[in-house]
Amino acid sequence: MGPHLHRACRPSEGRLTDNTFRYASRRYWDQIAKDIRPVYTAATEAGAKERFTEFTEKWGAQYPAITQLWENAWSEFVPFLGYTTSRSAVSSAPRMRWNR
Repeated sequence: MGPHLHRACRPSEGRLTDNTFRYASRRYWDQIAKDIRPVYTAATEAGAKERFTEFTEKWGAQYPAITQLWENAWSEFVPFLGYTTSRSAVSSAPRMRWNR
């Protein structure tokens, strides 16, 4: 399964990132994790949307289910933007996945 986040602080985001990796080949997990991180660490919805557009341009054709997943969950995800707690846990999450 994908990165594990502090779900007590960011429950929607944790499920969203975990499900992102279910749709992707393991071969691309590291790159997808790097490319999706700016979306969920953005301080504002506008910033997240801009980063998500960049992510979609790169991965949308190969993994349309991932972009659809994020689009469908966007309204649940947006309230968690801008939280400063657990920021370090979020940014180190992809590395944690490999240390299990």
